[in-house]
Amino acid sequence: LILDEKGQKLSKKLRNYPEPELIFEKYGADALRYFLLASTPIGEDYKFSEKGVQEVYRKLISTVLNTLSFLRLYSGKMKISASKAPTKPKHVLDRWILSRLQSLIEQINKEMEKYELTRASRPLEEFVEDLSNWYVRRSRARFQHPKSRSEYLEAAGTLAFVLAEFAKAAAPFTPFLAEVNKKFIDKKLNELMDLTRKIAALGLKARAVAGIKVRQPLQKLKIQSASRRTKFKITEELLVLLKEELNVKEVEIVKKLPGGPQWLAETDGRISVALDTELTAELKEEGLIRELVRNIQEMRRDAGLKPQEKIAARYSCSGGLEEIIGKHRDNLKQAISADKLEAGLKEKQVFAAEKTFDLETGPGDTKNIWIGIKKL
Repeated sequence: LILDEKGQKLSKKLRNYPEPELIFEKYGADALRYFLLASTPIGEDYKFSEKGVQEVYRKLISTVLNTLSFLRLYSGKMKISASKAPTKPKHVLDRWILSRLQSLIEQINKEMEKYELTRASRPLEEFVEDLSNWYVRRSRARFQHPKSRSEYLEAAGTLAFVLAEFAKAAAPFTPFLAEVNKKFIDKKLNELMDLTRKIAALGLKARAVAGIKVRQPLQKLKIQSASRRTKFKITEELLVLLKEELNVKEVEIVKKLPGGPQWLAETDGRISVALDTELTAELKEEGLIRELVRNIQEMRRDAGLKPQEKIAARYSCSGGLEEIIGKHRDNLKQAISADKLEAGLKEKQVFAAEKTFDLETGPGDTKNIWIGIKKL
């Protein structure tokens, strides 16, 4: 039987359910199908919840569609093959997501062979979270500003393959038909990536406690095993990921964490971290430039500019802020995809977007700046 959230049988008399057509229209049939399959084991009464269907759409269906849109946006007119994964990918994120994918397929196949449909379907949502919130988020630079064509093709090829194979694994009644290619499974890498993400979560928690935004660079994070039984060795590739995720210059594994007012410590009982919260003048400047980049990227988006389209930007601000922008001019131009970046107002110039806002240049000190951008 299908019951409502209170456990009552669905009834036209009670009108305790929404019209199915409206559910299909708002969330699609896949969201309803997955909710019923993943929420209740076969043989038990189902408890229908529109909020549950909505949550499935948001976390699973919509996230996959957004990831596909991301790939299409940055692939442009290039044809990216999804039929096979890149051979021996160099980047640790590519190797990890391929390993994670094949582990997922293996897990689904195992449960499907036992006719455990509910247990087979539940890992899909967790995988999509890993794909979107870790792989894609940490790989954005390789799509937006790749160092080489080969770096972009490897990232795009990996994502295309993963999305195609995920579609097979998620298809109703057919996940066991997807062939498992065990050469991609790397259990050690999966464990190390899980550890890396736990450390990142502790570092982000320390930032939140200190009240320092992730956009503000910091100097150092130190890591210590909180137990003598817990030993770990993180590769240089994963240390780089930690630096990027936490926006710190250095990450160091130590036997004992430092003390003092500038260090903020967090632990989960197994791992402990200490974050250096001291803000030097140089770090403050970098944070200010990142905040400026964020505002200009919002202006680009609001103006309907595509990521690959070049712009000309003009700004007007006070002397102190102008000096900082001048010092970081080249990096700023690259970050906002600008061929021109000029100071001073110019009469009779039409911009695609303009914005006036304040930037914090020190404790209790803000500077006003005007920015105008236009497509070249």
